[in-house]
Amino acid sequence: MFHHDATAAPRAQRPQTFNPIAPHFDALGEWLRAQGYAEQTVRHAHAHARRFGDDLARRGLDELAGLTEDDAEAFLRRLTLRAQSRLRSSGARSVRSSLRQLFRFLRAAGIVAPAPVSVAADGFPGLLDEYLTFLRHHRGLREATLYAHRRWGREFLQHLAVRLPRADFSALTVPLIDEFVRPRIRSAGRGTQSQVMQAVRGLLRHLHRSGRVADDLVRFVQGPRRYSLASVPTALSVDEVHRLLTCVDRASPLGRRNYAILLLLAVYGLRAREVVDLRLDDLDWRAGRVRVRRSKSSRELVLPLTAAVGRALVAYLRRGRPRTAHRELFVRHCAPYTPFRKSSAVYQVVRHALDHADIAVARRGPHVLRHTVATQLVRHGFSLKVVGDLLGHQHPDSTLPYTKLAIEDLREVALEVPESGR
Repeated sequence: MFHHDATAAPRAQRPQTFNPIAPHFDALGEWLRAQGYAEQTVRHAHAHARRFGDDLARRGLDELAGLTEDDAEAFLRRLTLRAQSRLRSSGARSVRSSLRQLFRFLRAAGIVAPAPVSVAADGFPGLLDEYLTFLRHHRGLREATLYAHRRWGREFLQHLAVRLPRADFSALTVPLIDEFVRPRIRSAGRGTQSQVMQAVRGLLRHLHRSGRVADDLVRFVQGPRRYSLASVPTALSVDEVHRLLTCVDRASPLGRRNYAILLLLAVYGLRAREVVDLRLDDLDWRAGRVRVRRSKSSRELVLPLTAAVGRALVAYLRRGRPRTAHRELFVRHCAPYTPFRKSSAVYQVVRHALDHADIAVARRGPHVLRHTVATQLVRHGFSLKVVGDLLGHQHPDSTLPYTKLAIEDLREVALEVPESGR
C-alpha cells in the first residue's frame, strides 16, 4: 500500500512558458473590431493567436520583433502533423486567415518589422522606383498608365535578379530577355502584349540611358504591330443597359452599392479608376454636382448630379455603406471595411451584373458602358469635341472609333448607287 510522505520533496513541476502574443490579445481584439470584423472572427483570431504564441513559447521564442510569415507557415505544418488526420482545408484556411490578420495587426502596431521587400528590390535596390519616377516627372505619365509599367517591370526585374550573377547587367543578353517575354505574350491579347513590350523596352532604354548597359538592346525587342483606329468599340444597346441595371438586387446593402457604381458608369462613362477615386467630399449636394478626377490626366471635371444618380447614392450612403472612417465613396462590404484598392473591384461588379443579366458581350468590363455612353452621344448628334471632353480624351482621335458604331447615321449619309440594268 502506498503511503504519501508529507516530508518528501515535491515533484518537479514543468516550468511555465511565456506566450509572447498574450500581452497583445486585447489590442488585437480592439483592432479587429475597429476594422469591422464580427465577434466570431475575433474569437477565432484570439484562439489561433494563443495556439501560435504557445508554440513559439515551447520553441523558446519570446520576442516578436523578428517574427515572419515563415514562422506562421511552420506552425501550421506542425499543427497539421500533430493532428490525428490532416486538417480539413476549411480548418487550415481559418488558421491561416487568423494568422494573416494577426500579422497585419502586429505590423500596424509596429511590433513586427515591415514585410520583406521583393527579390527585385533586393537584387536591384531602388531601380524600379527610379524608373517610375523618371516616367512620372519627365514623361508626364499618370498612375493609371504607370500601373502596367510597375507590374511588368517588377516581374522583369524579378526574372533578371535570379539569372544575372551578382546583379551584373553586363551579362544581360537578348535570349535572357526573350525567356521572359515569350511566355507572357504567347496567349495574351494585343493589349497585354503591348503592355509587356512597352514595359520591357522602357526598362531596357532606362538601363542604357543610365549607363548600366553598354549596348542599346531595345532594337532587338519588337512588339506586335498595332494600327491606329483599327478596333471597333464594344457597346450595349439601350435595352441591354436597362436589363443590366434592373437585374441588381437593390434590397441589399451590397446591391445598393453595385447599383450606384453601375449607374455612374452608365450615365457618365467614367473609367473604373475614376469610380474608385471618388470621395465623399466630391459630392456637392446643394449645387447638385459631382467632381471627378480624371485618372489619365489628373484634371478635374465637374458633372451635374442627375436625379437618378443622386437617389442611388443617397440610398447607398444611408442604407448600404458600412460604418467606416474612410472618406472614399465606395468601400468593401466584408471586413475590413476598407476602400477599393484596385480597379479590378469595379470590373468584378460589372462582370457579375452582365452574367446575372445574361448579356453576352465581347468585353466584360466597365469600358463597355463607357463605349455605350460615347456611342449614344454620337448617335444623338453631339460633336466629337463634346464627347471627347466628357470622356476626358486628350487627343481628338481617341473619340473617332465611336463613329463606327453609329451604323444608322452612316446609312443615312451613304450615297445611293444606281442599280445595274443587267
